[in-house]
Amino acid sequence: MVGTIAVGIWGPAVYLIAKVLGINMETTQGFLIGYVGISFFVVTLASTLGFQGLVRKIVGIYGAINMRDPFMRGITTESQPSTPGWALAAAYVAILLLALTASVVAIPSHDPNA
Repeated sequence: MVGTIAVGIWGPAVYLIAKVLGINMETTQGFLIGYVGISFFVVTLASTLGFQGLVRKIVGIYGAINMRDPFMRGITTESQPSTPGWALAAAYVAILLLALTASVVAIPSHDPNA
């Protein structure tokens, strides 16, 4: 059982699946708020209740998942190096600045005299 979760899935795969699902859930929330126009409070409250219900359904009445996988335990119980986090944050800021610069440059002039 070393290197697998209780259902037999490799620890890093579980981590990546959880990340992808989390990104999809948050993207859906952003879509509902930004494009559909639902209030952020309503979307946040409804999704929190929905996700808690889903977790309760998956976990059951005992409310705990026992992780024996060394990879998963390492992520949750050990301090991780800060360098990858800072590098990722710098990359996000650079992408944001590029996107903002591109949007400012791409905005056409709405001068009625032109």
